[in-house]
Amino acid sequence: MVATTLSSVRTYICCAQSAQNDRLALKITLRSLISARYGTLRAFLRVGFTSTISRRMKKYKSCENDWVYFRGSCFLFSTITSDWTQARKACKEEGADLVVITKEYYFFISVRSSKHYWIGLHDMDEENEWQWVDGTNYTKNWNQGEPNNADDREDCVHTQPNGKWNDVHCTYSNDISALCKRKV
Repeated sequence: MVATTLSSVRTYICCAQSAQNDRLALKITLRSLISARYGTLRAFLRVGFTSTISRRMKKYKSCENDWVYFRGSCFLFSTITSDWTQARKACKEEGADLVVITKEYYFFISVRSSKHYWIGLHDMDEENEWQWVDGTNYTKNWNQGEPNNADDREDCVHTQPNGKWNDVHCTYSNDISALCKRKV
């Protein structure tokens, strides 16, 4: 009976040691897996983060020094005054066009605009039928009392320093510069 009990105790101790060894092996395996997964995750995040930053930097870098990046486009707030036709020509020479201002650009333009800028809105084809140079649906952001078509010859539009619009003669060139936009 003592021999049977002693044998049972030995078996219990052996099984307990085996279970403890199994738990230790399992812990080591689990730590290795976690470490490997963490390393993989860390590398994945590093590569993903780097490529995201790289893509965004390419967009910003695709706008030359005088141009400003905003929502997938580059904008040029020109400092050279000209009439509407010359302003549009200058934009075209840069691979752009006079800006078409949609609601998403109202705030951006009004914050950046401290001068008068030609925009791509006109009614040259038919009086009071305002159209954007790219055919985009017409939106309104007129200064109070505008458009007034003074002298029946105000067919082109420029921004005021407050971001609102004013119609003026297309040949006016005293203090209005081009506001160009092109897609990145």
